[in-house]
Amino acid sequence: MRIPLLLILCTIAFAACSRNDQTPSPRIPEDRFASYYASALVITQEGKLLKYDTLMTRHRIDSLQRTYQFSKEDVEETMKFYHNDLNRWKDLNLKVVKNIEEMQKKNE
Repeated sequence: MRIPLLLILCTIAFAACSRNDQTPSPRIPEDRFASYYASALVITQEGKLLKYDTLMTRHRIDSLQRTYQFSKEDVEETMKFYHNDLNRWKDLNLKVVKNIEEMQKKNE
């Protein structure tokens, strides 16, 4: 009786270990999204500082999405992906800050 039970437990353990446990990935690759998100933040802040109409800011962000060839759904799903994991969100924001700093250096 012990051998069949042991055999079943070993089979279950082997199946669990051999399962393909891939970590989920965002729809948009992290480096491209960090670059896009940095630009979108700059556009949003420029709109506030220059008192642009919100439609103008939205139009500029839509244009940015077309430039990067991202759909709104891709952007939303990627944002959800990062919002659900604090460590990934932190890593993404570090890349975004680096991208913004590079933009500033180019404009100096």
